[in-house]
Amino acid sequence: MVGHSLGGGVAALFTTLLKERFRLPDDRIHCYAFGSPACVNDNLAAKCENNVTAVVLHDDLVPR
Repeated sequence: MVGHSLGGGVAALFTTLLKERFRLPDDRIHCYAFGSPACVNDNLAAKCENNVTAVVLHDDLVPR
């Protein structure tokens, strides 16, 4: 999955949903989110950390 800004947040959530729903191993699904907003809490962020790569450009306001 790939997304930018709000699409990145949606892609990250969708990746985690698919992983949990279909019990996919970590190496089968991955998301690259560019400038996505913070859209999860600490518990869900821990589940996302192996499957989501968030890319932020310097001091971009949206992801901060």
